[in-house]
Amino acid sequence: MFYPTGGTALDVAVKLADGSLVYDKAMRDRSTEETEREAVSYATRWREGIDRVGLLQADRQAEFEALLDLLERRGIEVVLYLGPYHPTTYAYFLRERNLRLGGAVEDYLRAEAKRRGISILGSYDPSRAGVEAGDFFDALHVRESGVEKIFRASGQGE
Repeated sequence: MFYPTGGTALDVAVKLADGSLVYDKAMRDRSTEETEREAVSYATRWREGIDRVGLLQADRQAEFEALLDLLERRGIEVVLYLGPYHPTTYAYFLRERNLRLGGAVEDYLRAEAKRRGISILGSYDPSRAGVEAGDFFDALHVRESGVEKIFRASGQGE
């Protein structure tokens, strides 16, 4: 059901005019313990198959680089945002040999960005991004407090 509203702190999720999403009250009010459980659950669900997806496949890299070429030709400034994982999820990924892909993807993205002069905000590694467990809604989604830290660290925020 859709209806217009000026509020954002509602019991239901709210999609803003710019396409961003404000989470529902249950998600916004998750405790640190609930978030930790979700971070562990997410990590264990990704145990199988994560190394079969992503930017490390040559055809995916070619597609990504073609997109960057197109944006560059059109004069569009690109800034890459690497959303960090929850610290527990990231630590699990580092322990699991087949899940260490995130670091390799980030290395590729950073090298490509450097080659093209593209800025990068954030990191898949939460410590490198400057965020901590309390800055997350779940295994992947950073609260406003975390986004502010990431942008401040890059010199983009106040």
